[in-house]
Amino acid sequence: MAGIARAAAETYARFNIPSIPLGRNKKPSVGGFKVADLTVPRSMAWFHNRPNADALGVPDGRLSGIVRIDVDEHGEQVERAVIQRAGDTPAKARTASGKLHLLYRYNGERRLTGDAGHVDARPWPDFKVDLCGGGGYSVSPPSLCAGGEYKFIGDITLDQLLANRGQLPIIQNLPGRAYKAEGISEPLVLPDDIGGQPDEVVDFTKVQDGSRDASIWRAIARACKRVFLEGGAKDDVMAEAVHINAQFPEPQLESWVRAKVEHWWRLTLEDKNEFGAGYQRRDWMQTFVGDPPMLALLCWLKEQNRPHSTGFMVADGLVGTHLTDWWSVLKLRHYRRRLLEEGWIVMIRRPTKGVAGLYRWGPTAFRELFPHDSWPSIFDTLSSK
Repeated sequence: MAGIARAAAETYARFNIPSIPLGRNKKPSVGGFKVADLTVPRSMAWFHNRPNADALGVPDGRLSGIVRIDVDEHGEQVERAVIQRAGDTPAKARTASGKLHLLYRYNGERRLTGDAGHVDARPWPDFKVDLCGGGGYSVSPPSLCAGGEYKFIGDITLDQLLANRGQLPIIQNLPGRAYKAEGISEPLVLPDDIGGQPDEVVDFTKVQDGSRDASIWRAIARACKRVFLEGGAKDDVMAEAVHINAQFPEPQLESWVRAKVEHWWRLTLEDKNEFGAGYQRRDWMQTFVGDPPMLALLCWLKEQNRPHSTGFMVADGLVGTHLTDWWSVLKLRHYRRRLLEEGWIVMIRRPTKGVAGLYRWGPTAFRELFPHDSWPSIFDTLSSK
């Protein structure tokens, strides 16, 4: 069972859903992130460097399309009563402590997990349940924690859940304060041309048939530019494009969608995608204002290694040979860890006795240092050695 979280993280990533490696205490084993800013490349870099992670957290709300009712009491009678109030769902899970998670389609719900009397108090005063909406994450199956395993109830698999999450029912009978905005389900939001322009909000159910194709390819073009700038891969765009296409009453053929993704991804790599042309790339060195040692190490690595290098070392032996006397092994290890955490480099071979670890450039480096090179898909290039 050890290391089961990484395979699950890759499954979530195939559906363009980021995740967070957790320890068996259910706390993140990484730091310095905001849930709303999570990306698939960053989460996969985390899991690549933690192949033995046993648990993972998945964002609730917009990033996953899923929200949960966390029934914080034991007993079939309580569970039946909650289901009667919230509505039934085919997606259910047992937590490590044997409690119940009910999974629903995201409908603009926010997080209500506080004590009575607070603005984020639980949704219903007569039930001890939490509403796990946007703004946080939940420990998700399959996860192995100190108290036991998180697993789905019944025959549903993770692939089936994610492929059909748009068809899940929504939670019923929630109070108005449970929603970020009162009213109907939030329409899908597509980032417009990057560079300070307002987001384009498209309700695909109201798009006229004659403009369907144009709406899809424009959305794909914008997605290609945005995913590329975030350090993502073509597969991320494809997953998003399939989701966009499915919003229409009469979707296009998947082969047509795939062809559009191929076309716009190629133009993006060639710097010919005019959607998002207003984006102004900041000087990447400004990232390290106030942290010159990290900048120095990164500049040295950039000077020594090509963008698509098959592997390079950032070994302790650099101290005293290639780095100045100011450096110590402890300083090198600190800044090497920082580069890993922030996605500048990723580990492709773990160090063992007598064998140095190997690294290659990560998604942040391809976004900032090598903007005209495509970061290879982590599924195709990263070794699990």
